Amino acid sequence: MYKLAVTLNVATPLAFFGRAKLKTQFLQLSKHVGILSQSRMLHDKAFINAENGFTQSLEKRLQLPTPATQEVIATVPDMNHEDTELAIQAAKQAFNSWKNTTGKERAKLMRKWYDLAVAKQDELAKVLTLENGKPLKESVGEIIYSTDYLEFYAEEARRIHGVEFPTAMIARKAAAAIASGCTCVIKPAEDTPLSALLLAEVANEAGIPPGVINVVTASRENTPSVGEKLCSSEQIAGISFTGSTAVGKILYKQCSSTIKRRDGSKFRNTGQTCVSTNRILVHEKVHDKFVEKLKSSMASLVSALVQDALSKGAKKIVGGEPHQPRRTYYEPTLLTGINPTMQAL
Repeated sequence: MYKLAVTLNVATPLAFFGRAKLKTQFLQLSKHVGILSQSRMLHDKAFINAENGFTQSLEKRLQLPTPATQEVIATVPDMNHEDTELAIQAAKQAFNSWKNTTGKERAKLMRKWYDLAVAKQDELAKVLTLENGKPLKESVGEIIYSTDYLEFYAEEARRIHGVEFPTAMIARKAAAAIASGCTCVIKPAEDTPLSALLLAEVANEAGIPPGVINVVTASRENTPSVGEKLCSSEQIAGISFTGSTAVGKILYKQCSSTIKRRDGSKFRNTGQTCVSTNRILVHEKVHDKFVEKLKSSMASLVSALVQDALSKGAKKIVGGEPHQPRRTYYEPTLLTGINPTMQAL
């Protein structure tokens, strides 16, 4: 059975890191912010019903600073409960016709979406690095990772009969829904709406009909009301969320009244990936040797919890301070003596 689906990605990068090479990439990209804006890569409007600007929240803006310099690179609408309803209705209207398309028709459009995204790979990666803070090479890798989902579900669409990576998390969820004949309302993290808006525009350029993909941008303050609207709406059949357990519990509770399905998901990408290692158990006989090897091979690690751990007895092996001169970066840090009383565990 076809359903109207919604995907939220409200996980927020807690910190950013990098070496001189990464800072240089940021500075080089920052110099081209004006060029990126003129080329429509940095959107300043919402994306509902394939219209950039269809929103009632124009008077309130969400500023988006780049992590490297804190320069505001763009602003987007800080959307609210009423704006979210507009997105839901747009998705509902589009669903009435999209659900009746054949798998072959959807596969053709999704393949074109994939082809265009690959062609715009560098543009997508630059926007991702500017707003998210990860190295450009990592961003290129994520875009390749994201487009793989588009390609996979473009092929799967022919066979479907009746299904702290901002771009990748959206692509992997939205692509599956769209391939199945569902429509989407996407709520990206408040720190990374630009890459979501650009990905949606590429889909529109590929021929995905208006209303099939909708993007609601909102600040952290407005996100709870947006999330509540998505969870409580009778038009939304499922929620897919990437974020903390605490927020996941709230969504479970909010979804219960409308019987929704929910799908949920740290050393890589500043420790903000769900597949990264949280803790390492090392035998005492090789502990010191292991720590020394880890110290020598460790590239970068950020933690806002370092001081808490140190105050409770942890030992600092290396790092532990904000990187100069830009304090949005953090030194590679290695701690030992971690125990359950520390927030880092």
